[in-house]
Amino acid sequence: MKFKVIVTAFSFLLLSACSDKGVVLVKGLDILESNGQNSKIIEWESILTLGNLKLPDNTISVKSPLHESIGEVNFQRLADGTSRIAIKVDYLAAKKAFASTVTELPNGLKIPITSMEEDSIISIPILENSRLYLGLNKEGSTLGGIALNVPALDQILAKTVSGNGLNQTLTYDFSTIRGTAGIYSSNKNGKNGMFIFTQKGSVLDEHSTFRKPATVQGGLEKLNLISMFRLKYLFSKNAVIRIK
Repeated sequence: MKFKVIVTAFSFLLLSACSDKGVVLVKGLDILESNGQNSKIIEWESILTLGNLKLPDNTISVKSPLHESIGEVNFQRLADGTSRIAIKVDYLAAKKAFASTVTELPNGLKIPITSMEEDSIISIPILENSRLYLGLNKEGSTLGGIALNVPALDQILAKTVSGNGLNQTLTYDFSTIRGTAGIYSSNKNGKNGMFIFTQKGSVLDEHSTFRKPATVQGGLEKLNLISMFRLKYLFSKNAVIRIK
């Protein structure tokens, strides 16, 4: 079974106080599921703009605890200035390798989805402090997502926020694909970054989808003006952002 949808011109505020135009533009989304020999492959792709920032060109091998390769994550800077994140992982191999993994963001808060059973979702550690998420359930829904630790956000947020926070800036809905994106925050280094989640399926409705945009206490609402200025400046820089 294959599924593909492109979402165009979804502009949203990463931080509502930073700009009335927003600093992130989700230009494209693509999810598909395919069956191979003794495998079930999930591919998830997002094309986005992070203000003037760009993601580094890099390909990461996704490995089991036994160091067996079960997929890869590709980060790519595109010619038009956008950044592409693409995940391709064998879900069956990942579920076997990471069966006991809890479905939390790196800062310890639950991922912002209510429509899929936790035992259908896999959380896979990548890099040092980041995670990718995959899910399949018997109702035919497919989930793909990523949470990326951004050391530059650690430098701003870890010294300012009062605790673990979740700041969603967008819940998008297009045909049979839905999702959410935003920033997760913490007063600890290594636990601040950005997330994007996408789910597709024929059974999505208002009671089985992502939580509505919300700010969890302890998040960015605690920032002072200097920290907000530093965040705005960060996303205005024409630079390659480091992820960890």
